[in-house]
Amino acid sequence: MTERDPTSTTIFVGGISYYSNEERMGEVFKDCGEIKDIRMPLNEDQSHNRGFCHVEFADAASVDKAMLLVGTEVDGR
Repeated sequence: MTERDPTSTTIFVGGISYYSNEERMGEVFKDCGEIKDIRMPLNEDQSHNRGFCHVEFADAASVDKAMLLVGTEVDGR
C-alpha cells in the first residue's frame, strides 16, 4: 500500500453492492464531513452500478474520518 496524499479529498470505495446508490453512499459517509460529489458509474445497460464509487469531500480531514470506516458492511457487502 502506498502512503496517502494528505491533500487528497477523494476516496475510492470498492466492493459495494451493485444495488447501492449515491444516496446510500451519502448516508454511509455523512458523518465524515461535507460531501461534494459521489461518482458511481453504471454498467452498460444502466441497470445497476459497477460495484465501486468515488466520494469527494470538501476537505482532506474528512478523508481521514472516512478511512476509519474501512471494512464496514453496507447493503450486505
